[in-house]
Amino acid sequence: MEIVTFSPEDESDRDLNASLSLDIIAIHGLNGNQLKTWTEPKSKKLWLRDFLPKDLQAARVMAFGYNATAAFDNSVAGIRDHARGLLGALLEKRDKSFEAKRSLIFIGHSLGGLVIKQALVIAEQEILYKQIYNSTLGVIFFGTPHQGSSTANYATTITRNLLILANKPNAELLESLRTGSPVLKQLDDDWKTHHERRPYEIASFYETRTMKGLRGLIVEKTSALLTPPSEVPTYEEQIPVGATHTDMCRFATPKDKTYKAVVQKIKRIRQGCEVKATHEFYVVPHSASLHFTGRNDIREQLNDSLLSYRTSKSQQIFVLYGLGGSGKTQVSLKFAEDNREDFWGIFWIDASSEETAKEGFANLARACKQKESVESVKAWLSRKKHWLLILDNVDNRDLDVSKFFPSQERGAILITTRDRDLQRYGTGSGNAGSHCV
Repeated sequence: MEIVTFSPEDESDRDLNASLSLDIIAIHGLNGNQLKTWTEPKSKKLWLRDFLPKDLQAARVMAFGYNATAAFDNSVAGIRDHARGLLGALLEKRDKSFEAKRSLIFIGHSLGGLVIKQALVIAEQEILYKQIYNSTLGVIFFGTPHQGSSTANYATTITRNLLILANKPNAELLESLRTGSPVLKQLDDDWKTHHERRPYEIASFYETRTMKGLRGLIVEKTSALLTPPSEVPTYEEQIPVGATHTDMCRFATPKDKTYKAVVQKIKRIRQGCEVKATHEFYVVPHSASLHFTGRNDIREQLNDSLLSYRTSKSQQIFVLYGLGGSGKTQVSLKFAEDNREDFWGIFWIDASSEETAKEGFANLARACKQKESVESVKAWLSRKKHWLLILDNVDNRDLDVSKFFPSQERGAILITTRDRDLQRYGTGSGNAGSHCV
């Protein structure tokens, strides 16, 4: 299992790598690989390498390869194994701090789309892969059999030789791919729950031409789409492709209609996350000391952690802890002042006690013309996106500071405290969500 990078050609150029703002990773299906799946056979054009880098600036384009022969047995373990392989390869590829925070878009063909779904379900649940989940902006599916196939043509035609070579019984694979398969049903249920919590931008391309020698489509339209036929799609763009299952993700020219639709979708997804916040509120009663200097390491970590709220799929929380008088409040004030224009609103609460916290929320409510209650202000912030809430001096161990957190899907929170145990609220892998002053 490995990742091939098509662009940029020289990944050792740190300055060039650091200037990139988007990672695109393509995952092939059964009987495919990093090159063949995406290469048009007559022209030999591999669009991920030959076209896409020219149409998308500041993007790293990659493809993940794995042994897809055993992707389906009579359990979901095969998909999980490949999903974990994908996550592990991405962690290794995105090991630098500026890479780990970089926005991410997945492209999956056929069974590769199922590997993506399983990987994102795991990434949300396990802290090791949380940053991959937080960085993901959208997914593009090509002929992914979300519901299986009533005829399982894919298994009988494309994988026959692979199954013989691997000495695998054809019946098991057929059963796994049929409509109503418990393997696909479990993954579909897990994905729906996962996606309801934080919807991604999705484009589902579906085939409209049968392969030579077959009467039906490899993946029927109803299986290739995530939205049931009886419902109106709200987060999924559904795009027909005038090609077979194998050829639907192969393009001989950048003028190809489907290729242009892919590029347009990636650009829309990317632009949606890069909209700069319009600053409206700055409810901070103090200013940083004029003599404040240094602490560049902490300030850089705050930037990496809290400014990622713009591309994250969940709330970002950073805990700044240390002894009294160590400069936690000054660091927080300086961060607020330096990044004032990056947030729609910045709000400061003295959380040294429940009483001062409630008073702070009341002051915030009056300044923003909201109902004067903690719950009202929290609900209001939960409906907004680009905000920073600073909870200062959370030193009382009897105070449950989490009761002051708005919805966990939006915004950023900075906590200052003497209590090291509050690190548990920090988001990010390891100690990425906290710092000792």
